[in-house]
Formats: sequence, structure tokens, C-alpha cells
Amino acid sequence: MEIDKSEIDEAVIISMSKPPNGYPHITDQRLEDKHGIERGSQLNDQVEALLREAMKIDVDWKSMSLTEGGHYAMQIMAQRHPELSAQALKLIGNHFTYQWR
Repeated sequence: MEIDKSEIDEAVIISMSKPPNGYPHITDQRLEDKHGIERGSQLNDQVEALLREAMKIDVDWKSMSLTEGGHYAMQIMAQRHPELSAQALKLIGNHFTYQWR
């Protein structure tokens, strides 16, 4: 079954909201609980692909602070993936800045 773009937005929000241990990461179990193991795994793969894509964004760290770089990455991801909501983009941005800190 093909994944609808709106499902990816929801998957980002479900899997990355309110991390229990305080740092931004994917919580696979949430997607599996909601969608079953197979579908949850497919959605998880899509979320991971988005995070890998975000981490490859070339930021000029000589001219940008960590916060500015995070905002820049969110802007690029918004352009590339207009289906992502502001909430999903913020979660991706939080992951991006956490990884670069």
C-alpha cells in the first residue's frame, strides 16, 4: 500500500512529539501502535528518510548560529515538502539542531 503524503506529516508528529527522554528522536513504537507493525515500519522509514534529508542540508555555519541554521533547514524542508505542517517542520528542525549542537 502506497503512503499518502498526509500520512507522512502525521507520522512525523506521532513519532517525534514529546520525546520521553528529553531529546528529539523517532519513537517507532508509537507508529506501530497506531498503524500496526508493517504499516508503522513503512511510515517510520519515511520519517527516517526525511530526517536524513534534513541532515544533508548544507548550512553555512560560519555565518549562521545553530538557531539560524535550524530555521534555514526548516525553510528548505518546507520548500521541498509542502505537505508537511508547521508542527512537523518544527520537530524536524528540533532534531536537526539537536544533532548539530
